[in-house]
Amino acid sequence: MNEKNIKAVKNNSILKPNNKEIISHINGEIDMFIWCYERIRHKIDKLDGHEKRMVHECFLLHARNLTDFLWKEKSKYSDDVLAVNFLVKDITKPRCQEFKKIRKRIDKQLSHITFNRLSDKQIDLLPKTEKIYEIIMNGLKEYNSKARTEYKIELKI
Repeated sequence: MNEKNIKAVKNNSILKPNNKEIISHINGEIDMFIWCYERIRHKIDKLDGHEKRMVHECFLLHARNLTDFLWKEKSKYSDDVLAVNFLVKDITKPRCQEFKKIRKRIDKQLSHITFNRLSDKQIDLLPKTEKIYEIIMNGLKEYNSKARTEYKIELKI
């Protein structure tokens, strides 16, 4: 952990009151990410069009939150919770081109309406969902192996 991150942890009043609240918040993100993934994997055929889209967008939202938590190195806002602030040793950022494409697509799917999204109706989103899930779960496992004890998270997998 670099000096800037150590200072950020020491100076951030949000971190001082209760580590359990931070971990509980992170676990909530993980729970929703996994819940949405399970719905997509096992129940997507039973959902109507709006429900499918809602579950998929919810999955993407929590995926984006967790990728920011795991691999973002600098806070955009002073109260951002980032893994880098809790680690003994940095975690490996996914380097594969596919991850970069997936992350870009998540941002595009969630942030605005585009003409390119019109073609998304024909795309089977399950393979991308599987890859996103795999990348994030591997990142969470690595986080747990390198986080300081008081910042370990619950992984119910």
